[in-house]
Amino acid sequence: MSQVSTRHIGLDLVRVTEATALAAGRWLGLGNRKEAHRAATEAMAQALQMADIAGHIVVGEEGRLGEHTPLDTGQFIGTGDGPEMDVLVDPIDGTESVVRGYPGAISVVCVAPRGSMWSPTSAIYMEKIVVDREVASFWCRNVWTPRRPGRWP
Repeated sequence: MSQVSTRHIGLDLVRVTEATALAAGRWLGLGNRKEAHRAATEAMAQALQMADIAGHIVVGEEGRLGEHTPLDTGQFIGTGDGPEMDVLVDPIDGTESVVRGYPGAISVVCVAPRGSMWSPTSAIYMEKIVVDREVASFWCRNVWTPRRPGRWP
């Protein structure tokens, strides 16, 4: 008899980003970029190992700490019991804000069915915006326009 998990992937990801943000928050305003990132990376890796997925990191953390981490591209994470997923991780998007004590940093983990996530290694730095549904809907209808290649607005 197969065992059906009662856990929800979305809630697992909430636990991951919460643990990561709490670990990074201990370094808020202390000016130590490397230690803040190391703490967040370790917390995220540990929390992801408890997620009910068979995850494969498609976009990871290699090079940011100058050493290999458990969140490098190509690593496998999760319990291995759940669905096969591609995973993108960024323990702290906005490390400079954290170490200076400013608001605005976020912890990021994204999952998608295995084989469906593009690995944007050459385009890893891009514009991002985090908003609620109402703002997103308005933004997409009224504000956002795609950029033309080679042209800065």
